[in-house]
Amino acid sequence: MQKIILIVLLSFIGLSSQAQTASVPIKTDRPDQTESPSTTPPRYFQIELGGLFESTSNSRNFSEHNFLFPTILTKYGLSRTVEFRLITELAGNGQMIRGAKDRFSTGIKPVIVGMKVNLFKENRKKFIPKTSFIGHLGISRLASNFYETSRSFPQFRFLMEHTLTDKTSFGYNLGMEWNGQTNNPNTIYTVTLARNLGKGFGGFAEFYGFFRRNDIPKEVQGDHRFDAGLTYLLNNDFQFDVSGGLGLTENAPDYFLSAGISFRFR
Repeated sequence: MQKIILIVLLSFIGLSSQAQTASVPIKTDRPDQTESPSTTPPRYFQIELGGLFESTSNSRNFSEHNFLFPTILTKYGLSRTVEFRLITELAGNGQMIRGAKDRFSTGIKPVIVGMKVNLFKENRKKFIPKTSFIGHLGISRLASNFYETSRSFPQFRFLMEHTLTDKTSFGYNLGMEWNGQTNNPNTIYTVTLARNLGKGFGGFAEFYGFFRRNDIPKEVQGDHRFDAGLTYLLNNDFQFDVSGGLGLTENAPDYFLSAGISFRFR
């Protein structure tokens, strides 16, 4: 599987370096957690592929490692304001307990389909952000047994972005996500500051997190994190990225790392 993915990626790099590229640089929803309000241009396919590793140590005797590779977001521009979205993820979970046999499992997480729709254009004079809406549906049965949920589940976000200068933007998301197991949603927020660093490079710094309501015990639990990263545009249709971050609260991962590529074609 990894060899096939590598061959496909190298093929797209070769084609991308030779083909005529679009006049507007690619806008992606990775590597940060803040989804961009921009949509894929009409009749373009856009693939955003990456991997994520995170590690958590709850005590001296227990540690847990999770990974997503590959995680693939496939987008298609239906019009100038609407894109179709398909998310597929291969996940793994490893638990290591001192004095016990390590447990490790892999599988495909529920397939997610959805749409992104542009709502408002930016008005810098009135400080009105460029705004879009994402709606997703996770399909419970389209998953491996280990990751299959008891029912399908919705997700939604409002995506906002302000242009602060020609090279700096400020973005934020607010939404809710269900997991397919309980009726209690996670409220998610993201806040990011991004800057064009020149010569194809870009950088960002971000805070994001989740609020979860637990039934037993009855409480609202927060999971807050910080991350930062770099992007590099090979050309207007091909982007590399790398990022990493830290958990800021007790129930967040200790640290996490991510890398990926994004490309589009007509």
